[in-house]
Amino acid sequence: MKSNYVVRATKFMESFFPYMRKYKNNINIAVTEYNEHYHRAVRVCQGAVRRVLVTSDYVVKWDYDQANSKCFGGCREEYKKYQEIKDSYYSYLFAEITPIEIKGHVFYVMPRVKALGIDCNQYIDEVLTEDEYEYVFDVAEIGDVHDENWGYLDGKVKIIDYACGYM
Repeated sequence: MKSNYVVRATKFMESFFPYMRKYKNNINIAVTEYNEHYHRAVRVCQGAVRRVLVTSDYVVKWDYDQANSKCFGGCREEYKKYQEIKDSYYSYLFAEITPIEIKGHVFYVMPRVKALGIDCNQYIDEVLTEDEYEYVFDVAEIGDVHDENWGYLDGKVKIIDYACGYM
């Protein structure tokens, strides 16, 4: 059974997909037009190898154009990494990833975490126990846990980007 946010994300992507296809070379225009039409407040973030649509309670990730990116497959690899760690004792530290398919394209849905904010000086190593820290960095080999790649969900620490340890 899919989580409620995954069901909402699937419906969202079905309605957003035509805008995405229309403006495939400029995702920012697609998001702007979508927001104006549906009176939404969705925003796009672009990292080194993928894009992320951020809503109020979930995010949708996908890789840049596969023909133009030597890093294509990062989302799929991140999902594989999640599959490896989800049955570990420390799985509670990682946000769930659920792949969804829209018209032959695979997107990856995660719950949105609350970021720490610009005034917070708290770092991941200050909130993890020594054992948690060792698991994240040495066992799971997560390598890019900066302030934009973790936050809180229901008051608990959640890491939201764990594709960089293998790249």
